[in-house]
Amino acid sequence: MRNNPTEADIEAQARAMHDSGLVAHGYTYLNIDDFYYLNPATTVDSGGRWAIDPNRFPHGMAAVADYVHGLGEKFGMYLTPGIPVAAYQQNTHRSPAPAGTPATSCPTPAGTRPTTTSATARCTTSTTPRTRPPRRRS
Repeated sequence: MRNNPTEADIEAQARAMHDSGLVAHGYTYLNIDDFYYLNPATTVDSGGRWAIDPNRFPHGMAAVADYVHGLGEKFGMYLTPGIPVAAYQQNTHRSPAPAGTPATSCPTPAGTRPTTTSATARCTTSTTPRTRPPRRRS
């Protein structure tokens, strides 16, 4: 399931965890790896964010999370940090992530560059241009 997750598989796994009693014993996290979105090298949304695969998740990730949460479980989604290649190539990497999702890209006003400090991608900008340090002369 890791390389080919589907909405039905994730919901079935959540239901099995609940019905088997695992949740009652403290196993409350259901995490999904990064195979739920389309190829970020070629496909992003208009804001430059990873695009969820609609064939595998026809109701979207919010619906899956709502289902998992409804069973008393927690739902985690792995997200590759950084700006998707397609966002950079399409120059769409300037839009922030929608509310309630991890920041996948940071606003980058002219003359600044994004800096992330953790996997949750708290964004700050630096106005210092990226330059090489001076070479030491011997």
